[in-house]
Amino acid sequence: MRLFTALDIPDPIRKEVDNLVQKLRPTARLRWSPAANLHITTKFIGEVPKEELASVKEALRSVPTSGPIRIGVRQIGWLPNMRNPRLIYVGIEAPEALSELHAATDAAMGQLGIPREKKPFRPHLTIARIPQVATIDKLKEELDKVLPLDLGEFDAKEFGLYESRLQPQGSVYTRLLTYPL
Repeated sequence: MRLFTALDIPDPIRKEVDNLVQKLRPTARLRWSPAANLHITTKFIGEVPKEELASVKEALRSVPTSGPIRIGVRQIGWLPNMRNPRLIYVGIEAPEALSELHAATDAAMGQLGIPREKKPFRPHLTIARIPQVATIDKLKEELDKVLPLDLGEFDAKEFGLYESRLQPQGSVYTRLLTYPL
């Protein structure tokens, strides 16, 4: 099973992000993320044998939380950078509590032998993946028209454990369990 933990995006914000994607879609041939797949990953767990799922669920129950986290959905970013982008994202503004949730989840999974994150935590909503041969000049021009970007705020009150399955139409995410913040 391929697993990750994430915060869900409420429908009004999901709709705002989807409206942005629909506006940008005609400007470049990219692998655009479906609105249903939008989430803020807090920990990519990776492949876990099904018989170890109960241990993962139990370890996540032990993750300390400090209550709801105020999330702002703003700006556009490129990974690894704008000169050589492989991914376009909408940025997330959040208090330190979100980074603490990531660190605690990472530590809990580390106790199970799941590799710890090496890269710094950068919360975001992936809106597109860029193939090697894509031309994105028109996309950059369209982005200049919509920036600065502010798609709203919400209070995250829970995080979830998700399974990711690759289907012919792309990845499908299924929530397996929810944990209160």
